[in-house]
Amino acid sequence: MLAFKAQNKRLNLLLCSMIGINLLFVLWTLFNSAIIACDDIEHLRAAYFISIGDVPYRDFFEHHHPLLWYVLWPLIKVLPHSTIWSIYIGRALSLLISFGTGYYFYQIMRRFIGGRTVALLAIVFYFASMPAWYSLINIKPDIYMRLFYFMGLYHLFLYFRYQKRRDLCACGVAWVIGFLFLQTITLDILPLVLPVGWFICRKKYVIKDFAIAAILPLLLLTVFCGVLFYANAWGQYFELNWDFNSKMTVFLHRISQSKYLILFADIIFLALAGCIYYLKTSPKINIYRMALILLFFSELLQRIFWVSILSQYFVMLFAFAAMITAPMIYKIGQKNPLSTYSAVAIFVILHIILNELSLFKYSFVKQPFYYLETTQVPPQQTYGLDCGIYAPRKGYYWMMIDMETLHNLYYNRFPDYHLTDFIHDEQIRFYCLSQGMDDYVQFEQQVRTLLPLTDSQRQILQRHIFGADFHQTFQLISTRLYQRQE
Repeated sequence: MLAFKAQNKRLNLLLCSMIGINLLFVLWTLFNSAIIACDDIEHLRAAYFISIGDVPYRDFFEHHHPLLWYVLWPLIKVLPHSTIWSIYIGRALSLLISFGTGYYFYQIMRRFIGGRTVALLAIVFYFASMPAWYSLINIKPDIYMRLFYFMGLYHLFLYFRYQKRRDLCACGVAWVIGFLFLQTITLDILPLVLPVGWFICRKKYVIKDFAIAAILPLLLLTVFCGVLFYANAWGQYFELNWDFNSKMTVFLHRISQSKYLILFADIIFLALAGCIYYLKTSPKINIYRMALILLFFSELLQRIFWVSILSQYFVMLFAFAAMITAPMIYKIGQKNPLSTYSAVAIFVILHIILNELSLFKYSFVKQPFYYLETTQVPPQQTYGLDCGIYAPRKGYYWMMIDMETLHNLYYNRFPDYHLTDFIHDEQIRFYCLSQGMDDYVQFEQQVRTLLPLTDSQRQILQRHIFGADFHQTFQLISTRLYQRQE
């Protein structure tokens, strides 16, 4: 017994070392390179708009849920008007949130799946994927949503074990808060209907617990809807967050990429092997593991058949994959620990190298706001998402041309909007594109090819793209940054 405990202690130390090395590489890569996603700017800038009195959806275009902007709003209020410093402070906050997510991830594995060593193994395998690296500190609602999702999942599992109503209530509140950060949390809640239904069928008296526990979450949602209605933003909220996103999803599905499924196919196959191993070796149903298996397959099907164009879309898939893989590796390691954990160490090293190579191409990308801020260009003379956080909003549309074009095509909110004329009338000196010009040319061609446009929609599309005047007036001076030629 003492020998087994000593072996587990050494193993836990090894796994902690692997996690620490991985984390050091993550922080070094992300904090010491210019990997600034347009989403980082987008959400900080939306928080800035709120700080000056704007109401999301009503006053400016956005298609995410709003809670992240209100969390960032006090920071924007007190920070000096520096995009660079705001990004790093926002990233530090995201890192703290990610540590909170890691805590609940660890507790779920330790208390319900297999103990401390299995929990550490799950974190090791989770960090093997580049999306887990990339999504650790970015300023996106996904990071905050994941914290409250795993917090809710932890309390749901506690309720399964102890049937204490407070845990069920805490689960509901956590998931509602996560929903207010990002609506896609619902896609990882729906698969849990099956284990919850199975649990209710076995213990019928718990229906009352679910009914009572739903009161506070429903009250929070009612308050949220009431605030939107009071701010005269309810209609725009529903249009942008639900109807428009569903339309945009149909369009983006045709240009989805699944490179992460190919790059990290070994993680997926290990998880599939973990599912088979559990089904073959478990003498009875374990509700916790079955819930994780359902969540894994739900995420895998979403990534194969639904929109998967950004790395953060894959984070939950790899998280559930790690949670399924770890118990299998631990069981195999009990029979042959030296070879098993040597293979795990090699696996970690290879994935650190792969992740570094995947992110290396971004390391020397100079963001436009670096140029604008270091050369002290007045924000009033700039336009475009990546120009920085504190450039004033000059219209309803302010972020990404492709999304805004689709929105105006579908809803005709601003039929007279003309991008080139707008830039001229506002006397813009610097225009920043969040993507390359070739990307927008390709986007325009895809819209014309994929969407059945009416005559009025063709005119709207024509007004949203860059005319010949833009290319004659503006010249590329830095990455995606154009300057007016005097």
